[in-house]
Amino acid sequence: MYLIIKDMISSPRKFDLKVIICGLQLTVLLLFGWVPITIAETPIIREHQLKAVFLYRFAHFVKWPPTAFESPYAPFRICLWGDEDPFHGQLDFAVANEKIRGRLIEVQRITLIEELAPCQIVYADESRHRYKTNLFLFVKNYPILTVSDMKNFVARGGMIEFYNLGNKIRFMMAPKNIKPAGLKASARLLQLAKIVR
Repeated sequence: MYLIIKDMISSPRKFDLKVIICGLQLTVLLLFGWVPITIAETPIIREHQLKAVFLYRFAHFVKWPPTAFESPYAPFRICLWGDEDPFHGQLDFAVANEKIRGRLIEVQRITLIEELAPCQIVYADESRHRYKTNLFLFVKNYPILTVSDMKNFVARGGMIEFYNLGNKIRFMMAPKNIKPAGLKASARLLQLAKIVR
């Protein structure tokens, strides 16, 4: 890990690729061993880059019903709902040429709530804070995993919420909000999350 960070500093042109590689390593540690990695310990890895990798990894630990896709060949869509890209392009880089259960991954930026229907994951940006109730009302008719770092997102009806604890990125989940959508979160993912009842 130290050598990767050192190389990132000495090779600015390789920065983005090295960030993703390092982020993936951190994610494996976090999801499979839950090593308490802090943002302060990895200053080169920005918070939005870690969240982008987490968002991609969530797709491997949640199952969607076949009805969630328009066809057997439809892509797996991760939709960013908001005025800006909270991941600054890093999510596109992280999922490039990757697949989820044989489906290519497509990142879409969406501003209108009605356009969210074909999405499998929706990340709600803080810029949509005032409209999160509309989001919850809309997605209740679709098998869509909702994720955000808005405060009280899970308590108000969301499924996964990022939060910082002692400068560590954590996430909380609400199984009661996930099950009605026809989604199934793995036991491993639930073990790693703070569960909101």
